[in-house]
Amino acid sequence: MNMTDIFSGMLRCALIIWVMCTSSAKAEFLTDLSEVKQRVQQKNRAPLLPAVHFLQSERIQAVTLSPNADYVLYLSSEEKAGIKRWSLNQYTLADHKITKLVTLRKRPSFEISKDSSALFVRVGEQLSVLPLTHKAKLKRLAKIDWKKKERFLGVDPSQPASFLVKKWRTNERIFEILSVAAAGKARVIWQTTMPFSQLLVNSKTGNAAFIKQVNTAEGNRGERFIHQVQADGSLKVVFTCQWDDKCQIQGFNDKSQQLLLQTNHDAEFKRLAWFDLKTQTLLDVAAQPQQAFDLVSATLGEDENGLLIPTSYLYQGAKTQQMSHHPVVAKHLTHIREYLEGKAFTYALPASIKAYQTKPWLITLKANSPTTHHYIYQPKQHTLQRILHEQTNALPQNDEKMKDTWVSEKAPVQYQSRDGFKLHGYLTLPNGVALSDAPLVVKAHGGPFSQVKWGFDRQTQLLANRGYIVFEPNFRASTGYGKGYEKGANKQFGLGIAHNDIIDGTHFILSQGIGNKDKLAIIGHSFGGFSSLTALTFEAKLFKVGFAGAPSLDIGRSARLYYRFAEKVRGQFSDYYFRQMILDWDDKAAKEQLTANSPSAHPDKIQSPVFVWAGRGDRKIFINDVNDYVLRLQEANKAVSYFVDPSALHSPTSKQGLMAYSYLLERVLAKYLDGHYLPLDPNKDKRLIRFIKKHMEIDKLALSDEL
Repeated sequence: MNMTDIFSGMLRCALIIWVMCTSSAKAEFLTDLSEVKQRVQQKNRAPLLPAVHFLQSERIQAVTLSPNADYVLYLSSEEKAGIKRWSLNQYTLADHKITKLVTLRKRPSFEISKDSSALFVRVGEQLSVLPLTHKAKLKRLAKIDWKKKERFLGVDPSQPASFLVKKWRTNERIFEILSVAAAGKARVIWQTTMPFSQLLVNSKTGNAAFIKQVNTAEGNRGERFIHQVQADGSLKVVFTCQWDDKCQIQGFNDKSQQLLLQTNHDAEFKRLAWFDLKTQTLLDVAAQPQQAFDLVSATLGEDENGLLIPTSYLYQGAKTQQMSHHPVVAKHLTHIREYLEGKAFTYALPASIKAYQTKPWLITLKANSPTTHHYIYQPKQHTLQRILHEQTNALPQNDEKMKDTWVSEKAPVQYQSRDGFKLHGYLTLPNGVALSDAPLVVKAHGGPFSQVKWGFDRQTQLLANRGYIVFEPNFRASTGYGKGYEKGANKQFGLGIAHNDIIDGTHFILSQGIGNKDKLAIIGHSFGGFSSLTALTFEAKLFKVGFAGAPSLDIGRSARLYYRFAEKVRGQFSDYYFRQMILDWDDKAAKEQLTANSPSAHPDKIQSPVFVWAGRGDRKIFINDVNDYVLRLQEANKAVSYFVDPSALHSPTSKQGLMAYSYLLERVLAKYLDGHYLPLDPNKDKRLIRFIKKHMEIDKLALSDEL
């Protein structure tokens, strides 16, 4: 479940807010898939590729433009003797020189100072600074104790090279907000006893300006209050977000006394709006024309007075939809689209709006492709130059580069539920196969309050490479389509609305002549695993096999567990949202109804083979519930296999664990849908085979016997 993390809300790095421009292909949800079918079936079929081609991460990540647009930073990874190391690198745009700044054993995250002179690097609990000078070394500045609710709050927008951190003073029992300079000197900007989830600092004065705080008082209704910090340090509530509102502080205009918010307060869809502190009214900055999708992000630029101004907006529809009311941005985007022939791209701008026409932009091209391409756009010359080409395409020795022509097409689809609700999803079609006879895999997403988006998905593409059609529905409870869509499941999980939406989508795909009704499978992880078991329980004759990864057998209890975990870690959480969206765990009748509609209450109804995966250290679900459920399936003589990864949490955490998960998934599907898979090599994959055999707790599907 997606929860808002603490961040400064002001000028961060190069104001990198990802904005993707619409591709040349139809960017709409399709109700008729005949054209897509014809196009895909005419393509050449890709060879069966090793799973590692799909599962390995890209060699360079976190490519970031500096605020002054003089350089680009990126992370690169390299593995030697089984040990993975991460390097932080600088690519200077003037001379195209690459400098390796530091190498670390753990993957770092980083922020660039406002003046672009220093990097603030986070590795675990350690916060360090790396000045961008010759032969500079990483210097530790602070340590974050998460158990005390201490947090890194981002770059200080009021200082050239400082960051913000929230520290806990045990003796005084207060939070202290510090601005820490690259040289190491710390300045207290505010003290409070009140936990908060977001902080906005005045970019001119450096003082705390606004905080967002969750109402945790007895009898609360899930409100979040936005407080303005007064001159004496006291707080004044200026805006109240209701429990079902999206509510994020973006910035503040000191001159007009307007607060910039991302919110769907008093509206169906999330948008960008100014809240006038004087008139207490919301003024929309930009509304999405179709009024069908939530705002994903906004690009803000700094004007000549140091104020942040919205310049572009991203809405995630069928693919993407980008809007810009800023004439400079709109003009240059036209040139970029022409050069890239309408392909989808993202961009990062210089921090200053004045520099939009003179300084380089970072353009990132990544559509439904395993490889990301990076360009520098020169606005004066209207030219694009490819950068980091060799680093992007670097592969381990003897590894074969995955070609874009091998990637399966992913189409956005729209269908109607049995009660008339308009639903969305995505369909990935394997190249060069007879689609009417191909096996169909329904893949339910986790959450449930999350969303399947358009773009390259590694697991989905692996299955398509094996010849499977993959359908990913955004059932009600999915995010991104407004309040009604997200709240639409109406607490009906298990046998109910969310489940029905998945089944209705499956029948819609079959009605298009896509997929063999006798070769259906359902898979998923987390809530998707719960959905998989639900379908196998209540649609016993529809699916031939199911795969459930880290399934929550009692979603109400899991929601309560997550609430307690979040409350313990963050110290600032309300259970009201969960009670409204999933289950009021004090309502005995509602709890009994949810249990009765869950797969855990009906192991006897399972007829098809099922594979269950679990992580022994999972902190989001009760693994004892999974153990109990699988044992009851075994006692009922059901065809079940159960694998427990000893080092995994809610998902695989090791390379070996990920490879085992992937192999078991494709092997189970191949066995019961007559699909393709790549068998393990007894010599090359000796360690993986031992790992799988050792940790297969129950194996009525006889998967271990084949190894």
